[in-house]
Amino acid sequence: MKKAFTLIEVLVAVVILAAVIGAAAAVEVKNTRSSSTNKRQIEALGLAQEGLSGTKAVKDTDKLNNASNFPNAEGSYKINSSGGLDKVNSVPASGVCKDLGIKGVEIDLGGHKYCREIIIKPAP
Repeated sequence: MKKAFTLIEVLVAVVILAAVIGAAAAVEVKNTRSSSTNKRQIEALGLAQEGLSGTKAVKDTDKLNNASNFPNAEGSYKINSSGGLDKVNSVPASGVCKDLGIKGVEIDLGGHKYCREIIIKPAP
């Protein structure tokens, strides 16, 4: 006599299999979201490091310490093509920076938009 699976055994096996596949899919979705978030954080970190480099370049060229060369150091800046800082006087006319009220420059990295404003203020 051949032994066969009963309907209840088949249903239990299908439910267990569905639960395992569902759990694996949930883990994959979470990993994909984490990967995307990490990528944006790395991009933002790179932009912040570039901003610090520009600020350091200003300090290293003594523009902040020599008032005759750079009398109005306080303000908002963006990084120019040579790695220095250019003063920005107004919020852009459109885009993410305008929406956020940031005077800096909007940067688009692979579809992710960032705004960066470097603010220099005198020490208290």
